[in-house]
Amino acid sequence: MNWHKTKTIFIICFLLLDIFLGYQMYQRLRENQEQLNNFQKSNPYESSRTVNIPREVDIPSIDGKMYFIKGTFVNFKEDDEAKKGLKKIQGDHPEISFTTSANGQILNAVFTNDRQKIQKPKTTAEMQAFLKTFVYKGDLYKHWSTTNDKDKVIHFVQMVDGNPLYSVSVNDGDLYMLNVYTDGDLVTGYQQVLIKTTKQNPVKVTMSGQDAIQLIADNYLPMGHNPKVTDIEIGYINLATDIEESRDLPYILAWYINVKSDQGNRAFFVTMFGKVYEYDNGEKSSSAN
Repeated sequence: MNWHKTKTIFIICFLLLDIFLGYQMYQRLRENQEQLNNFQKSNPYESSRTVNIPREVDIPSIDGKMYFIKGTFVNFKEDDEAKKGLKKIQGDHPEISFTTSANGQILNAVFTNDRQKIQKPKTTAEMQAFLKTFVYKGDLYKHWSTTNDKDKVIHFVQMVDGNPLYSVSVNDGDLYMLNVYTDGDLVTGYQQVLIKTTKQNPVKVTMSGQDAIQLIADNYLPMGHNPKVTDIEIGYINLATDIEESRDLPYILAWYINVKSDQGNRAFFVTMFGKVYEYDNGEKSSSAN
């Protein structure tokens, strides 16, 4: 047996096998790349990565320190300061009657309008005057504009050092706020929740407002439809608030971003960890992502 000739044959066979396997690998890589290219062409979210969304508002500058916030619901039935404040309001305005939820953490106010008719506040000055006069610690709230402001409910969000405090219901994804009810002309009542807050450790803003906008553009906004940012602000959010419980609630930093397009309004919360929560901005159906 000619061993030299046999070795040469084996080498040639292995070279042919390597060439064949290399060609097969090249074919698979090309097919995968073609599939990826086709996906990117058909995926409107992927295509929007190079699109800069215009803004109607400036990204707010962050002047003061931001903190990790701990909060608890005020119990309107048991908190002595709250009871004293409500008693004063009712003494000055007998047309208001108060009731609470079973655990005291939701306050319901009803205006009879028999003795004094309270007009629906429309301007910022009128709203602040209403809050100061008729709402316990009303100076802690700010008007929160939604797409449903044309309806009969006016929404107010609680503020901490000028930054909004958002509490997202663990049950239905709605936001716990101060909601003022009207019949279109007169105030008929309101429903209030109040968070007693304590500042914990200072925290850094690790995601800029522009990065938060880009994150939404990359993953949530399809190409076209002329999206534009109509509102952006930084605040604090708790994504699993249970009104039935009495416990400490951790609040973390998040950007609130409202986007208007040909398809309507969409509102988002973006945390510093890149978690995006889409809120229906005035509607009750919401979903966390």
